[in-house]
Amino acid sequence: RARQKAEPARVTRRQGETLGLRWPYVDLEAELFHPKWQLQRLTWRHGCDDPHSCGARLHRFEPCPPDCTTHKTYKRGCPKPCVKKCTKHASTCPERKEGGLVFTRPKTKKSQNPVPIPPVFVPLLRDHKEEQDAMRAAAGELWQEHDIVFCRPDGCPLDELTCATSRCTVQGRLSTGCPPDRPHATPSP
Repeated sequence: RARQKAEPARVTRRQGETLGLRWPYVDLEAELFHPKWQLQRLTWRHGCDDPHSCGARLHRFEPCPPDCTTHKTYKRGCPKPCVKKCTKHASTCPERKEGGLVFTRPKTKKSQNPVPIPPVFVPLLRDHKEEQDAMRAAAGELWQEHDIVFCRPDGCPLDELTCATSRCTVQGRLSTGCPPDRPHATPSP
């Protein structure tokens, strides 16, 4: 009986695999999903000619004082100071490239194995699909088609950082649009 209660929480594997899940790979009749894609955040790179000048307003060359309160909530503490010819801070470059949220294939063949959908989630996913179809119709030309299961109201992929900070739960997944916040929860089949 305890296993039956725990089973719904095992619907996801890694968060990126869940966020990258596309409708063509969800088989509600067979109660399986096939994780063929995952959503990953890649680091931006500068596209400009002078990365050092481009990120100048963000450079910090002095370390924080020992009693720094600005970064006290940071998990890793104060950020390290920039090096003399720092070329980081590409996320603010107006010509940035090769970063952001992208769809990639899972790393191994085993991660692409079909994953059972607990029966309790099948009607929820059917309802979710209907709601998403209604959102698509309401958005009209603003809808960006990615054919993903979990998306924003405009069809764009959900950001893993947004889902992580909202602390999505299994029960709250459909109301917020986020998949359950349980990275690495499902053991590989």
